[in-house]
This record gives sequence, structure tokens and C-alpha cells, in this order.
Amino acid sequence: MPAEGNMYGKHDYINTVSKLEENKKGLNITAFVATASSLFLWGIILFLASSVYGWVNSGSYGYGYKIIAASGLFMGNIVMGRFSDRYGRKKIFILTVFLSAIGLYGAIASFNFYELFISVFIANFALGGDETVILAYVGESVSFARRSQYIIFITNMANFGVFLTASVEFFYGLDVYASKLFIFSITTVVLVIVFVTRWLSTESPMWSAMSENSEKYSIEDTQELWNYTGKKIKWLAVFEQISTATTIVTGFFLLNIYFGSVYENQPFFFAVLTTLAGTASGFALALYVKKIPHRILPVISFPIMAALLIFLAIVSGFYILPLNILIWLLIARAFLSEIGWGSREVLQVELNHTMKRGTGIGNVRAFAYGILIIIYLLTTFVNSSMEFYLMLLAVVELFGAIGAISWYLWGVETGTKAIL
Repeated sequence: MPAEGNMYGKHDYINTVSKLEENKKGLNITAFVATASSLFLWGIILFLASSVYGWVNSGSYGYGYKIIAASGLFMGNIVMGRFSDRYGRKKIFILTVFLSAIGLYGAIASFNFYELFISVFIANFALGGDETVILAYVGESVSFARRSQYIIFITNMANFGVFLTASVEFFYGLDVYASKLFIFSITTVVLVIVFVTRWLSTESPMWSAMSENSEKYSIEDTQELWNYTGKKIKWLAVFEQISTATTIVTGFFLLNIYFGSVYENQPFFFAVLTTLAGTASGFALALYVKKIPHRILPVISFPIMAALLIFLAIVSGFYILPLNILIWLLIARAFLSEIGWGSREVLQVELNHTMKRGTGIGNVRAFAYGILIIIYLLTTFVNSSMEFYLMLLAVVELFGAIGAISWYLWGVETGTKAIL
């Protein structure tokens, strides 16, 4: 570590970026609306990715629908994360909103499963990269005193997007054409808001400052300033990110819709209940997160979520749980899951260097979607029983719990540090 008084050593640009960090307050209204409305749109696309089975007749290829959606998310995270590191956050923002529009309108206009599959892939490709870029942008544009609150509040808009869309579908029982009209109307309004506000937003100040000095930056040196050095911490940080990200992704996609279909033959029923619980939890967390050490956030949720899923897996081997008990277990898990979702987003931002943040977050999220695809394949072609399904989910949830506990025991506190 450089001697005191010259802690920035030869990397003078670090001092410049640190001053940028000190002067940051919060997102201006344009950037705030751009990111919040983007994640609301993210929720609508999530709804499409898991619930529009009846829009076209997929015949014997119906199993491929979810795999196509997850594959789009997988590829979008890898590609768009890297692009945003190289070309900037704003340019990728503009690109993803166009791709989202193509995918959404294509899905609405689809008349056969080929058209729907392609459209859903494009929409989810855009979606996969979009949240990655949003997280990087918000983390680099808001002071460390406020960034966790901003990240959790904004990402919770995705929950609200799913909740609103699923609620309309569930309570009004829309047919295919009414459902398409509803999705068309709401997405058109949101897409206009997203495009205009993104176009008017400024580039990430941290990315701009560092990209101008890209030939000088050293990730190791800047990590050393915030005590992130050492192979142990780096590998532990990666493990925490991939384990908790995998738990959140698989739980969201595989629990709500599956149980809605098994118990009620109505995928929207469980989505309404669980996303309502998650939305409430997200707003509560946003109010108090500044008072909670970020090292503690994951252990508040992931170990208890794992215990709930292990219980479900064991019990399902003997009999199907009564609906009222299952509902309360899933609502409890959804409430905890939003705390886990928030901790995942915050730590992914804080544990990646600015010039590699998009790539780092994208890789972590892609790993999670890769596991999701594997589970889809296993439960489609190997064993479709509820016991096997829940056993796989319990293993994933235990993976997240181990990551959360490991970070609490041996990780570093990131909530009181500026980000480079």
C-alpha cells in the first residue's frame, strides 16, 4: 500500500475519481425515472418470460419456451455487461430499450410458437443486459451513503411490475387478445418514458472518468484502497455473488409459476401473492438499509429461505402440503427473498471495479441463469416429480445460505466505502 500522504501513488486519476465520489448525492429526476421505469418494464418482461403459455399453441415444443427465455437472459448478461464496460452505460441503455421494444411487440404480434420463441428470446436478451447496466449506472452515480437505498428501491420496481401485471391477469381473467392488448398498452407507455429519460440522462461519471484513463488503471491497486485485496477475499466475493444470485434467480422463476400450476392450474395466483410480499419487503428494506451493515444483509434472508425449502423438499416426499400452508410458506420465503434480492444487487455493485463492473455483474447473473436452464432440462427430461423438483431447489437454496454465511464470517464490510 502506498505511504500515507501519497496513498494514490502514481494513479492520480484515482484521486480525481474519489473526488467525484465525494461530490455525488443522488440521481437527478431524469435518471431516477429512467432507471425505475426500466425495472418496472423488466417486471413486465419477466411476466412474459414465465406466464404466456396460452398465447400460441406450442404443441410438443412447449417445454422449450422457458428454456428459450432463460437462454436469452443468459446471453444478454454476458454480452451487454461487457459492452457497457467498453462503450459506456448510456449507449447500451439506448440499445437495450430498442431490443426490448422489438421483443415485446414481436411477442404480442406472434401467431405461432416460432415467432413467440424468437420474440421472447430478444426481449429477455435485452432484459438480461439491462439490469446489469442499471446496477452499474446507479452504483456509479450515487454516493455510497445513499446508493444501497437507491439500488433496493429501484430494483423493487421489477417486483411491482410483475405484481401489477399478474394481478390484472388473475383478477380480470383476460383472454389471449385482451391480455395482448393490456401488455401492448402498458409497455408502450413505459417504453416511451424509458426511451425519453434514458436519452436525456448523462453518462455514468465514474465510468467516464476511468475510461479516459483506462491505460493506467489497476484493479488490484484500487481494490487495495478499500481492503478488497488478497485471493481469499476475491474468491470469497465471487462465491458470495454466484451463490446468492443463483438462489434468487431460480427461486423467482421456479417457485411461483410451478406451484400455481400444480395447485390451482392458474400461474398468476401464486405470482400475485409472492410478488406482493416481495414488493412490501423491498419498500421496507429501502427505508432501513442504510442502518444495516451490508455484510449482514445476506444472512438475514438466505439461511432461513434454505430452511423453508429443505422443509418443503422433505415433506413433499410424504404428501402434498395443504394449499393454505404452502401459501404461507411461499409468502414468507418471498418476503425474505426480496431482502436477499436487495443484498445481492448491492454487493454485486460494490464488489466489482468500475471498468469491469458490467462484465463482473453480467458473469455472475449468467451463471445463475445457466443453473436455471440446467434445472429446467433436468425436470423436463429426467424427473418431473415434485420431490425431485424441490430437492434441486433445496440444494440451490443451501448453496446461497453457505455463500451468505461465508461472506458474513470472512468477508469485508462494503457499506461504508466509496466504489471504484
